[in-house]
Amino acid sequence: MLLFSLKSFAQSQNSYISSELCNKNEIKKELRQKIPGSNGLIEKHIIGCMRVFPKDPEVYLLYSKLVSHEVNVGEKPTSKLKSALTLLGQAYSLDSKNPTILYTLAQTLRDYGENEESEQIFGNFMKEFPDHRLTLLEVAFQKLEKNSEESFLWFEQKNVASMLEADELSAYLIAYVKKLPLDKIYYQKIENLTQKYQTSLFYDFVGKEFLKHADYIRSAYYFKKVLEIEDNIDVRLQLAVIQYKELGNTKAALTNFNDILNKLRGNSSFSSAVLSLVYAHQSVALASIHQNLASSKAALEVEKRSFQDKTYWEAMIYELLALNKLFVADLAIKQMIKDCPSYSLGFVVAGEMQSILKNYTTAINYYSDAINLDPKEDKYYSLRANAYVAQKKFDFALEDYSYASHVNPDEASHDFNKSSLLAKMGNYQESLNSLKKAIHKDKNYSEIADATKEFDVLKNNHKYASKYFEIVQAQENHS
Repeated sequence: MLLFSLKSFAQSQNSYISSELCNKNEIKKELRQKIPGSNGLIEKHIIGCMRVFPKDPEVYLLYSKLVSHEVNVGEKPTSKLKSALTLLGQAYSLDSKNPTILYTLAQTLRDYGENEESEQIFGNFMKEFPDHRLTLLEVAFQKLEKNSEESFLWFEQKNVASMLEADELSAYLIAYVKKLPLDKIYYQKIENLTQKYQTSLFYDFVGKEFLKHADYIRSAYYFKKVLEIEDNIDVRLQLAVIQYKELGNTKAALTNFNDILNKLRGNSSFSSAVLSLVYAHQSVALASIHQNLASSKAALEVEKRSFQDKTYWEAMIYELLALNKLFVADLAIKQMIKDCPSYSLGFVVAGEMQSILKNYTTAINYYSDAINLDPKEDKYYSLRANAYVAQKKFDFALEDYSYASHVNPDEASHDFNKSSLLAKMGNYQESLNSLKKAIHKDKNYSEIADATKEFDVLKNNHKYASKYFEIVQAQENHS
């Protein structure tokens, strides 16, 4: 059914697509790079190939790999592997003797949980193609499940690596490394492997392993090794982020950002979201070295591409605020409010920035605008309450904390903030009642309360101290 729908879609289009636009090698490169937000455009690229070559089994094979990747990284549910199997079935019907199609079909069936059928196909495949590189690869994988070291010894003795394509070799090496114990020599082992087996995907994997453990120097080193083999935009982006955020090499990072932008601009193979992500990092990097005007220009580039997805814009704004780059953030926020007046978070971040500047009346106005747009967002009431507290307008703040709790009764922070304010106002019994609710919802607030100076008045009050400690310690004893 899926393939019928795709063919119908392809045949119904009036526009003519030349074979020049169907570059399978380019699709393979796009699949390897796995750039955030690009899967939809890769899919369109593949469908374009289907229009031109509806009987090319490799096109269906590539489409199945895209779907499998989306499932593996959690972008789509496992049930979507059925679509990959449908595509592989179409590829198989076009070329039933193609070893790669058979092997991928067996792999995908195994991922889908159809182990019996998968083993049958693998068995038939290995009998029909006993000397094929994929047969040897499957033997190595099967041995890997039983004993990783014996598998690797056999893999090297048979010199399997010399027969495999780079991606296939990388897949085995990554699977083998994942079996290694995380002991003192783990990283030495994988570095030894990179000296012998030099593939871009394996370098990428090793770079990410070092990144997980905050070894930014080694991580950057291996990402650079990837780029020596191929110009991978995703890897270059990761390298640039490490360079300016962790290694203090902002100049090198900006060179990489500019290189990425030069490749992406005007290239319809990549979504606007990808450009937003790069511009967002570029803006923060420029701001970190006080190039505020250039940072502002990059921030505005993010804003104008954020009509459908504002994730990167939001992250950029909060990074700029953390750097105290208020001028840059202010320009991007005002432009967002102008272009998207129904976007409540634009007003919220405007309010947060005004709060940083201690312009609390202006902040309250922005929070009120956000609440008018989204009255069911409890955090907006809490933020406005904080601004009221700063102005010592405690009654207004108390009303907002209470309403925030009404909107989201499961959120403990609203009760805690209300309790803290009530203690400040001298309403000790009501403060204890709200504190008890907060700790009941989230036990961590018992420790937070001990570190909150507003509750010192309760601890030092002979009438309420015992009640305070009873509430806090009851939760600690219970946990």
